[in-house]
Amino acid sequence: MNWGERLHKAKAFISNGLFHAALDELRNLEHTSEDQNNENKGEFYDEQGKLSIYLTDYKRSVGLFLSAISCAHSKDAWVKYHVHLAVAYRRLSEFDTSYRYLNQLLEFKDEISAQTRGLLYLNLSAVQGIHGFYDQSMISAHKSLEFFSLVKDSEGYIADLYNNLGLAYLENGDFEQAEEYLNRAFTISGDQHMDIISEMGRMNLLRGRIHEGIHNAEAALRLVWSRIINYDKEEIARLCHLLAQISMHFHEVDLAIRLNEKAQLFFGQLGMWRQWQDIDSEVTEWMELSASCTDTPDGTDLNGISLQEIRLFLTILDAINSQELIDKKISTLLDVRVHYVKLLADQLGLSNTEKDRLILAARLADYGLTALEHELVLNPDRSVQAYEQYKKHPWLSVSMAQTIQLDQCVIDIIIDHHELLDGSGFPQGKQANDINFLAKVLSVVDAYTQGVTIHQKTHDECLHQLASQCGMRYDETVVERFFELFQT
Repeated sequence: MNWGERLHKAKAFISNGLFHAALDELRNLEHTSEDQNNENKGEFYDEQGKLSIYLTDYKRSVGLFLSAISCAHSKDAWVKYHVHLAVAYRRLSEFDTSYRYLNQLLEFKDEISAQTRGLLYLNLSAVQGIHGFYDQSMISAHKSLEFFSLVKDSEGYIADLYNNLGLAYLENGDFEQAEEYLNRAFTISGDQHMDIISEMGRMNLLRGRIHEGIHNAEAALRLVWSRIINYDKEEIARLCHLLAQISMHFHEVDLAIRLNEKAQLFFGQLGMWRQWQDIDSEVTEWMELSASCTDTPDGTDLNGISLQEIRLFLTILDAINSQELIDKKISTLLDVRVHYVKLLADQLGLSNTEKDRLILAARLADYGLTALEHELVLNPDRSVQAYEQYKKHPWLSVSMAQTIQLDQCVIDIIIDHHELLDGSGFPQGKQANDINFLAKVLSVVDAYTQGVTIHQKTHDECLHQLASQCGMRYDETVVERFFELFQT
């Protein structure tokens, strides 16, 4: 396989969400890239930069895009790599830097392809929206649509643009235009974009369509636990805000304020201070109203979603956040584990119900680690005593999960996810058929993701370890299906 074919293979891995396999391919290519021309080098660094964004290593992506820019073989490639650099800065919440780069690139708009122009205006529209420049955001979005109309396979970009337009019109109070563009975005993307659904819900509430807004909130909640790698904090913030407004409509002031505070937390972490300030003003107003609100329809059914479901969402979100606060490595592990669990569930042909249970278990399986010492969590093998303490965390996870009313099927997965076929696992030393099947699925994914995140092993090393223990520790069918994911 020559250099170009291997780069194509890495791209295929990225497009299929097999990020660590792609990382290995690109690492192997790096040793031979010196012999390549600038065109190949630029593309190589650009792919590495995009992969780093998928893996949420935004600082590394900045350096890689700068390397790609230095190797750009044409004006079009040079501008495209700069747009990707602006995206990396946006992910770092350096919105002013991102905005400055994109504005400077407009000087070259007549020298680049329609696709690159569409990409430039798409990202400019997004940053302008973050800054609150909604009229400018709309102009940029319309220009991007114009250029993408000339490009094949641009449907995904167009859905984002319609969403940008819907949000800008919504913020400007033009509800009819907002509804038109949000509906267009939803038609293209279906029910997989939580931010679109949440904004449709907010629009419906602002138009007095309470039941429609509640229906949107229900649809968004169905998606929330099946987010793939590094679930989008902006999406969660917007959903929290929507649920807060629904709760407030039913006079659940304390619940509404807690949800808005959670939305503020995420917007603040993202550096989206305009959105933070808007919610802060809303919270202040609601706190003044809280003393006069006596009607508390606890558990009221809101045509498809109950206040109890909203409380459960907030409680589970708190549980997930508490795990993420243990250490950055644990936060990364959770995101990556959910990502590969979702891929493997599809490969195994599991039902949607089984997949949802597996995803929720993957998010909360280590909830018990929050009750252990930080050093013990990151280095459980430091002593026999430490490992014995670590082995208790599935019981702790179950005990803590029961307080948030998780489904028993999810709890069964959590308690068994460290059990191994040969009985050498924990906490009960179960064997073979005594182990919950979905726990066997999570066990395989957990072994892989622990390797690539916590222990910094390569993709190939982790696959080799799974292969060597297949049928002894790990379910043979599950391992085989997992390996099939990487057969590009």
